[in-house]
Amino acid sequence: RDRTRYIYIVSDSTGFTASHALTSVMAQFDSLVVDWNGQDAGDSAKPPEVRTQMFSNVKDWGRLDRIAQLAARMEAFIMFTLVNPQLHRRLVRQCEALRIPFQDLLGPLVRRLSDFLQASPTGLPRGAMGTKRKPLSDKYFKRVEAVEFTIKQDDGALARNLDKADVVLLGVSRSSKTPLSMYLAQQFGYKVANVPLVLNIPPPPEIFKVDPRRVFGLIIQPQYLRRIRTRRLAGTGVDTESIGKKAGSFDYSNIKYINEELKYARELYSQHPEWSVLDVTGRAVEENAAIIAELMPGKPTPVEAALHALDCNFIIIDPKTHPTQFPIVFASDGFLQATGYTREELIGQSPTILHGPETSRETIAQVWQYLAEGREGHFELVNYRKDGSTFKKEIHLSPVRNFQGETAFIFATQCELQPLAPGFNPAPRPDADPADDGEFLREQVDKEKEREMRRQVQTKGWIAVTISDATSDAVPLVFASEGFFKMTGYEPAEILGHSLDMLYGQDTDPATVGKIGEAVRANAAISTCVLCYRKDGNTFWNHLSMQPVFDMNGALRYYVGTQYTGTSGVGNLVRDCGATFPSGLQTHASVTPFLPT
Repeated sequence: RDRTRYIYIVSDSTGFTASHALTSVMAQFDSLVVDWNGQDAGDSAKPPEVRTQMFSNVKDWGRLDRIAQLAARMEAFIMFTLVNPQLHRRLVRQCEALRIPFQDLLGPLVRRLSDFLQASPTGLPRGAMGTKRKPLSDKYFKRVEAVEFTIKQDDGALARNLDKADVVLLGVSRSSKTPLSMYLAQQFGYKVANVPLVLNIPPPPEIFKVDPRRVFGLIIQPQYLRRIRTRRLAGTGVDTESIGKKAGSFDYSNIKYINEELKYARELYSQHPEWSVLDVTGRAVEENAAIIAELMPGKPTPVEAALHALDCNFIIIDPKTHPTQFPIVFASDGFLQATGYTREELIGQSPTILHGPETSRETIAQVWQYLAEGREGHFELVNYRKDGSTFKKEIHLSPVRNFQGETAFIFATQCELQPLAPGFNPAPRPDADPADDGEFLREQVDKEKEREMRRQVQTKGWIAVTISDATSDAVPLVFASEGFFKMTGYEPAEILGHSLDMLYGQDTDPATVGKIGEAVRANAAISTCVLCYRKDGNTFWNHLSMQPVFDMNGALRYYVGTQYTGTSGVGNLVRDCGATFPSGLQTHASVTPFLPT
């Protein structure tokens, strides 16, 4: 074994069943050093020979397909617990098509892993005499410390310590903040602070200084919350029959008051789309904790997921070579995946290759006019994949101009309006009660949040486009959009020609900056969130996504980046510092979930 082996766990729920099963099976191969989901490689000084990665709460085909593609590229083994029959069949077909070894949990799992790992099982059950016993690890003591911290930070106590928390939970009373906090601390080792939201009382200002990827707003359906509060009051001896007839404490379980509380919470969350929002209605603490763990830094938030989807679905058009054809000179892997074409089939072709009988001729004429005039625009089109199937997309055109006012090229992002395959967005069940169906509501909230973020990013121009020269060690900016200058407060002459390091300051996380540098040195794509500084010294959270651009000889030439701050009203008119963007570009960037490290 001269390389690391990867094992992926895929589940449409918490994934704990598969995780526990894998833990039991790996005890049969105690000669191997295992990195458990990037958290624990035991007490061995040897590098891990096996790395595991959990993909829980997989609900849609798009994410499932990306996991399968990653597994194929990493030559990984997939074990899964998918109760949804459509997801189950989809993953099996993907594994068979991509020749990925897989197992639908246990059964012949030991034999399959024996072949995959090229190791013989010990034949001893986990924990039996003769097997390795794991001593108390740093992870155990970390959990103890996390529990102590979480107890002190319960119910809004010690707001000054919010920046020290791994997770900050926001929510109205009885939205499961405290039990969820304790479970996250005990099971995951997270230091958790929870902050109550009280009607018309603003949250502590310290919350706005916390890394937004660590903030989770809890929401719950009104009738469900009323039942919880009524039972709580009944247990304290309060006459629940008088609820709603008087003012004061009785408002606690009054449905009108509850609706006002939840409206206040939703309005707060909508003002901060960089926070993740979780509907806890009807879900166990374990399930909610697993969802939060999946969204922790290192894995995309809803904002980053929307950005990543947009960033990986774009083309660059050359308006100068053939002014009436507008050939495609660059196509991202996400765009190729969405259309079914290969890079060789698209490069040099006009965007008309995607058009067909159902494509609006009027809209095409408008797009062509905007391309010819080098104008920024937003359109909806029905396009055709290579196999002849149709899909509706939103397209946003962002022209890049030189100092003479000429259009150098056009950056076009696309966002799907309809799923690539049936079942991607499940329809409401006709017999379901929305007030009680927590799982369905949570899925709808998650999907609507991401769809809304994509719409906002597209229509309000919240994405700032940057292009950096990767042939220089400093990776300086050579193009930047008008939105980028508004975002940072710098003039083009002040920042073009310099690296993004100009935006970092005293409170910028060195680890995050280091990960960006590692990705650039490895010619890899990265999506992350980093605290940046404007020219006037004020800070902002920059949701940054960067993808490498290679020339036809495979040499790295540029990094195409998108940046988001949540500030509306910024455009995408791009300036440059005299650099030229070559034709015939291709990309090695991929649509990838969190990569094991």
